[in-house]
Amino acid sequence: MTKGHEHHTRAGSWQIRQIQAVDTDPMFSGVEYTFSVESDELGFEVQVTFAPIFYHLASLRHRVRLPETARGLVTRLLDHGVATAASIHVGSDGVAKHAGRVLAKLLPLHRGR
Repeated sequence: MTKGHEHHTRAGSWQIRQIQAVDTDPMFSGVEYTFSVESDELGFEVQVTFAPIFYHLASLRHRVRLPETARGLVTRLLDHGVATAASIHVGSDGVAKHAGRVLAKLLPLHRGR
């Protein structure tokens, strides 16, 4: 679906591609992206979902850049050493989490904390 993005970690190099986007009604059902993540030896998918309220609270600039933001969350996950199929959820408060662990705080109300 999109051009690949190469990302390097201590564990190796990864090719990240967005393979699906579900954003038909983001104001009411949120936004969901699926990424294919591959290295020479491994491949898996990462799903990133954004809650509808996050979409309402995000600035127009943030809304336009959601695919890049989602990909950035995937790279952050890889930087944390996760190399298996995973889900990242961005809640209404703008906090991105994987398995209950905070990956990023995306809204200004959390910056600096």
